[in-house]
Amino acid sequence: MAEALVKKSTIAVKKETGGYGVDPVVTSADCIRVKTDGININDNYDLIEIDEIRNTFSEHPPLRGLENTGGDLGTNLRGANTAGVAPEADVLWECAIGVKNLSTATTTDSGCGSTSLIVISAAGFAVGDAVRVANPTPEIVWVTEINSNTLTVSPALAVTPGAGVAVGAGAHYKMSNAELASFWLTFWRGDITREDYAGNKIESMEMDINTGSPVSPKFTFKGKTATYTATGYTLGTATYVDTDPLVGLNQSVKIAGISVACDRFMVRIANELYPRKDITSTGIAKQIFTGRRVEGSFSVLYEDKTIYDTFKADTEAEAIIILSRASMAAGQIVAIRIPKLRYVNVPVGVDSKIFKYDVSFRCDMTAGDDEVTSFSWL
Repeated sequence: MAEALVKKSTIAVKKETGGYGVDPVVTSADCIRVKTDGININDNYDLIEIDEIRNTFSEHPPLRGLENTGGDLGTNLRGANTAGVAPEADVLWECAIGVKNLSTATTTDSGCGSTSLIVISAAGFAVGDAVRVANPTPEIVWVTEINSNTLTVSPALAVTPGAGVAVGAGAHYKMSNAELASFWLTFWRGDITREDYAGNKIESMEMDINTGSPVSPKFTFKGKTATYTATGYTLGTATYVDTDPLVGLNQSVKIAGISVACDRFMVRIANELYPRKDITSTGIAKQIFTGRRVEGSFSVLYEDKTIYDTFKADTEAEAIIILSRASMAAGQIVAIRIPKLRYVNVPVGVDSKIFKYDVSFRCDMTAGDDEVTSFSWL
């Protein structure tokens, strides 16, 4: 027992494809790393006290045991080390954001312009995807239109590529109003007790991005009932990508058409879930996705109240965030684009001894905006 107690807990997550709350078979490949303080799983009970009387109409409420489970999973942001491959916490990202697609690597053909990438193959690319173009210095742009093998991109490339320049593959996650996918979570508590949490949906994902600091997304989830088995961890040794966590490298907000550097950017995706209860059984029957909010804040680096005032009046502000390491190596880049930031009227924070403004925002997305709200692993 003493040996078992020193083992660390293990978590495996797998997308549910056979239906909500249907048990998938998890393997060592489904294990993900969480921060030391990044596990918070709670069981929520609804205990009802009743009185009884004989020979009369019963007004007893339905008795319930375990209502639902939920908690937080904190991870460190890592790339897959191979462009076009989904990251280790792929299931959590897809379930938090909506839909995923994979684009394939290609090269440029002749005749490219600064905003027109003519590629050998546009297979897998979609509007909203980020693209890593291996110019002498790697550049990140976003696809705004696809016409055959021509990708219209924004912002404009600093260097117009010639023929044969590598255009990298990517794993892309985009907002969707369709029902969110659910996932199965298996948790070995201390590696000696197996806990299975079914029918989980991501209620929120939040990241606090600071220049030069590791980024640690936190996923909050809700699900159905859990089952517990006194059994040790049996999946063997999981294989992990041996890379360091990614850091905040470059954050900017485009205000009135001008990019403004930010040293900090906090973003939160809040999915509204409705717990449907089955009165013929105990607990939650299903968590239903009913809506979404995207909100957060950013810090403007310089003392310039004009930026703040312009943002309050602007209607087309957007955020562009690059997370990587100094080398910008393929397979170790996350590129985020969030359009239509809107000013939120809250007190403006000013950091002590540094002139900068912490400005809150929300996103007002309409039809078509989901396409260009994207998280891309490149």
